[in-house]
Amino acid sequence: HWSNLIHPVSRPYPELYFTHGARILAEREECLEDARQFVEMARSELNEQQGEEDPYSRLEMYRAMLSAVQALVHIQGGQLDAAEEELAKASDVDPESPAARSVLPLADLYHGRLMERRADLARSNGNDGEAQNFLRLAEESYQQGLRAPYRADLYRGMPFTNPNEAALEGFYQKSHGNLEGFEAYIAAAKDEG
Repeated sequence: HWSNLIHPVSRPYPELYFTHGARILAEREECLEDARQFVEMARSELNEQQGEEDPYSRLEMYRAMLSAVQALVHIQGGQLDAAEEELAKASDVDPESPAARSVLPLADLYHGRLMERRADLARSNGNDGEAQNFLRLAEESYQQGLRAPYRADLYRGMPFTNPNEAALEGFYQKSHGNLEGFEAYIAAAKDEG
């Protein structure tokens, strides 16, 4: 049952419960409908909290994280334009706010996935040049997310290591056929930031 996947400590804190739960569910294509419902419930609750004093930008983070997760749901469901709109909302946070350290790397990760999905579509339509442009954008998104200030937040589903590093590893292996030279590549990508 999906509720068992969610860290028990997050349950008393709805914004943690909903963002973490929705993200876990959205990663599993067979659970997309549950993820959609989670995001809808969370957004409904968020609307009830509008107007509350928010000195730590908790609601901003909650709103942005839900947009990122909704983008993932759209990507998994093949609704790429809707995913792009949600990612724009997720990225619209103050870069100096605490929310930015959790949300922006996640938005970059999902933007990379979106660009890879667009590349697959372009390639299947015989547009190899367009596919290459999308792949370049995917790589740039992963690198940007890797270089962004990152805060692990297990309760919101953010692992200890920046997920863009694993995305870049998969991307590198797909584009090179192996991981030879990856350590130098990732070191250069990190150093650039």
